[in-house]
Amino acid sequence: MCIACGQNSNADITEIKESDTIAGSTSSANYKLLLSQDELKDDSVFNDGSIPVSWENAGVTDPLRFKKFIRQLQIWVSENQVDSISNHISYPVRNPGIKDRKEFKLNYSEYISDGVKAALADQKLNQLFRTQDGVMIGQGQIWLIEKNNNILITAINN
Repeated sequence: MCIACGQNSNADITEIKESDTIAGSTSSANYKLLLSQDELKDDSVFNDGSIPVSWENAGVTDPLRFKKFIRQLQIWVSENQVDSISNHISYPVRNPGIKDRKEFKLNYSEYISDGVKAALADQKLNQLFRTQDGVMIGQGQIWLIEKNNNILITAINN
């Protein structure tokens, strides 16, 4: 058993290498960035019976890269790395009405509420719901898209 990462030593894991991390990241130890084989798989039907569209139909060109980004976002949010998060938002955001990066930083705790933090922390990477509008975290607390080879937050619903 690998004590530091909470994984069985013989479990297959994929590590995000330094070159795979998002520019400007000051994330914690690499063990937090590990993806298990279960996280790499995608459920075709979720517990509630819903069926996501394909990654391609959701506008995602590289599902693994998308999952790595979400893991990085989980770390940034858990560590309140406002600058890193603010660099990956598609401004202006209609919901909840964020004009720009300055406004996001000023009202960070209002937008990234405890409920949003919990939804992101609890999100299983093998159960990312997808529609033609993008990828949903939780019950819609966060929506993400891929645009011009960047992964961006398009909505935050607290």
